[in-house]
Amino acid sequence: MKKIVSLALALLMLFSLASCGGRKVKIQVPKNKKIAILLTSEEQYPEDAAAAKALKERFPDKIVITQLGDSRVLTAGNPEIVTAAREAAEDSSIGAIIFDRATQFTDSAISEAKKINPNLLTFAVEPEREYKKIRKSVNAEFVTHWQKYARDIVTAAGQQGAEYFVLFSFPAHVEEGLYFSARKNIEDFCREQEIEFIYSESTDPTYSGGIKAAQDSVRQNLQALYEDGSIKGENVALFSTDSSVQSALVGLADREGLIYIAPSFPTPFNGVCEYFEIAMPGDYTDMESYTETLKEAVKDSKGRFCAFTYPLAGVMLTAAVYTAFDTVISPSSADDYYAYMDKAVERALDAAQDKKFEANTIENISNTVYCYEPSLITLN
Repeated sequence: MKKIVSLALALLMLFSLASCGGRKVKIQVPKNKKIAILLTSEEQYPEDAAAAKALKERFPDKIVITQLGDSRVLTAGNPEIVTAAREAAEDSSIGAIIFDRATQFTDSAISEAKKINPNLLTFAVEPEREYKKIRKSVNAEFVTHWQKYARDIVTAAGQQGAEYFVLFSFPAHVEEGLYFSARKNIEDFCREQEIEFIYSESTDPTYSGGIKAAQDSVRQNLQALYEDGSIKGENVALFSTDSSVQSALVGLADREGLIYIAPSFPTPFNGVCEYFEIAMPGDYTDMESYTETLKEAVKDSKGRFCAFTYPLAGVMLTAAVYTAFDTVISPSSADDYYAYMDKAVERALDAAQDKKFEANTIENISNTVYCYEPSLITLN
């Protein structure tokens, strides 16, 4: 009898079955290993923190969360993410690390961790920087399909009456980071829709002056564009790849009657909610009531606003956890690249549980699953 009870408990621990959105999902959990999730600050990316908490509640003995500081504020000394990765590598119970948002110095963090534990598995979700470096050193990464995102935001800008589309960014993003294709994609789609595209180099918040300097930079740059005649009137769409300036852009749209398209990442929980001080719902997947709250907040504003209504960041983090579980249980599965990446795509679909969600790989781009769900709406 004891053996039967033990077997039943073991099966309960190893398998979790879900049937939602038309997909039956089977999750096998490693017996003796845990997954470490390294998160940047909750203030910076609240959806990621909420998703990590939900995963911890679901798999309490298999998820270890380390909350890092704001990745936009660098401090002297050893980078915090490197220290956290080393500590995870020194813990023999950790089988994999997930670098959520894969912030600056992630490449060094992976290298240092693997010096300690060469068998450690690593995964990245939506790398902020070092995108091209990171994808060569992780087992898999989950990122936004930027071409689809760019098309949606430019289309939304046109629907809001935009005559100009201003992209604020800086070299570390548009030359080295995940956004390296963003400028070209946005510019191409603007040309298709006969919207004038303008690139404005803003201040990188990780350098002197920090977040305040970055926010002041976009305000000053916008004023300069008006003064030199590059843009005119109110039909100006504002967008930035920098998470630190979203509230500043929303404020400009609110005061000057301009268009705020979307935050740097397609999430409902950055941008409009920051400026109008809207709290996250208790359940971060409860988008219906949250969207109504956003609409109510902006109804009397001079600005025109859009927002995403799908928690993509949470889905990608969940997909990374599922894939990490699979790989820890069967490390050799990663040796068959095509089968492994097909499975990672399936895990993204499992995490999404939504028929509109898209996940795929792109030929000749190693170890990367591109994820997206079209959910951008106008708020007013």
